[in-house]
Amino acid sequence: MNRCWPGDAEGSLHERMADRLWAFASEADAVVDLHTGSPSMATHTVYMRGDDDCRGLAEAFGTDLLLAEAAGDDRKSEDLRANQNSSSSDDDANTEWDERGFAGKFRVAATREGIPTITPELAHSREVVPEAVETGVTGMFGVLRHEGLLGGDPDPWDGTVARNHLGRVIADDSGLFVPESDLAVGDRVEDGERVGEVFDPTTFETLQVARADRDGIAYSVARGSTVTAGATLVGVAERIDEA
Repeated sequence: MNRCWPGDAEGSLHERMADRLWAFASEADAVVDLHTGSPSMATHTVYMRGDDDCRGLAEAFGTDLLLAEAAGDDRKSEDLRANQNSSSSDDDANTEWDERGFAGKFRVAATREGIPTITPELAHSREVVPEAVETGVTGMFGVLRHEGLLGGDPDPWDGTVARNHLGRVIADDSGLFVPESDLAVGDRVEDGERVGEVFDPTTFETLQVARADRDGIAYSVARGSTVTAGATLVGVAERIDEA
C-alpha cells in the first residue's frame, strides 16, 4: 500500500483500503510511519527536506542517520523548474522520485496535508531483532515527548543528515556480488571507491568492479550474493550540512 496514498474510493483494492484509512490518518497531529528495512540497510529516519516540522520530528525520534528526501514537494519542484541554476542532483532527485512512484507514499501524502511525518527504517524485516525494537521504542518515547504527550524533552540529537535515493551503484550484469570485506553500512565512501565485484556464477570471471558513484554514506549494501542486472548493489546517501 505504500505507493497508493491518499487512496481512491473507486480505485484498486489497495487504493480503496488506503482511502478508508485516510479518513482517520488525515486527522493526525503527527505521523510516525514505522518500517522495517533489511539486514543490509543502516537504521535511519526519512523526512521531507526543507520541512522544519518533519525535521524536528525526525530529530526527536533520534536515529543517528537522517535521510532528507529532496524531491516531491510540489512548490519546490515548481521553484526548481523556474530556476535556471537548479543543480543536476536536484533534477536527478525528481527523476528518481517519478520513476519509483514515491508520490504515493503515506509519508508524502501526510506531509502534503500539513501533518509532520517521518518514516523510520528499523532493520530487519520478517525478524524480531531486540536492538531494532529498542530503537523503535526509544524513538517513539522521544516523539511523544516532542509532541507534549509525555513529560520532559527528547534527548538532544547529534547525528548525520544525508540525501537519499540518488546514489545507487547498479549491477551491470546478473551474477554473484561480493562486497568489499571491510565495507559496512554506515561507512563513508568516496567517488570511485571500489565497493565490490560481480562475478559470473559459472566461471567466476569478474563481470564488474563496482565503484561508488559519489562521495557519501553507504546506507545499504547487498548481502544476498545473487543479483540481477539493474539491481542496487550499494546505496550511497550524499551527506549534507543543512536540510
